[in-house]
Amino acid sequence: MVQHYWLSVYATDLGTEPLISWTHVFLEVLDINDNAPELSQPVYFASIQENMDKVTSVIQVLATDVDMSSEGKLSYQMLESHRTYFDVDPKTGTGNTRCLVQRKFSTKFKYLSN
Repeated sequence: MVQHYWLSVYATDLGTEPLISWTHVFLEVLDINDNAPELSQPVYFASIQENMDKVTSVIQVLATDVDMSSEGKLSYQMLESHRTYFDVDPKTGTGNTRCLVQRKFSTKFKYLSN
């Protein structure tokens, strides 16, 4: 992929003896946000003991983005319907419990990364 171009541009007048002036232009091609973030694993597995303290770190997911325009900055989110028992830190991707989790509740949750 070409990341920049050097252009030579000139202007000329329409006189009987045309005069010319030259300049050089550096044109940088900026990256656009055209690639989705990629998680380091297709599936993550974690387990916790039931009745653990309210805020317990469960898992950390990791994603990368090849677009230079995002400057490697990603935001992690969780579906609202899964936030009863778990939450995710938007900057680190660390999943935490929000309350005491008991085995009788079946809770599968998904992360979203932006």
